[in-house]
Amino acid sequence: MSGNLGIDTDGGPKRNDLNWKPNTSATKDSNGNYIPRGDHDPSLNPDKDPYVVAPGNSGIKVGDLATITEPDGTQRTYQVGDIGPEGKAGEVASATAKDMGDNVSDTPDGPVVNGQGTPVTVTFYRGTHKY
Repeated sequence: MSGNLGIDTDGGPKRNDLNWKPNTSATKDSNGNYIPRGDHDPSLNPDKDPYVVAPGNSGIKVGDLATITEPDGTQRTYQVGDIGPEGKAGEVASATAKDMGDNVSDTPDGPVVNGQGTPVTVTFYRGTHKY
């Protein structure tokens, strides 16, 4: 799936994110793998835990792997840590964007990457979660 790199702030400070939610869909197990979050489990922290957001109703699960391909061909693989809106690809935790070498800035409309969304391709690998 292709989309523009966007920032997911769910589970962390709101940062003017109009779609902010207080929790992510995942938590971490004792091995650092992302697993579905129960009602009383802590969320991932988008400023510390790198993750990719999977489109809703896509069959992708928390903990599945996703590879992000940047315009220059650089590829990085992360776990899915949140489930987002249907049909939307390219949203990541701020920790993921920073790991990719991108700058995240807060604006009145929410956080942005490098002043605008960088076009990326995200390849999701169903069934790669570890639970």
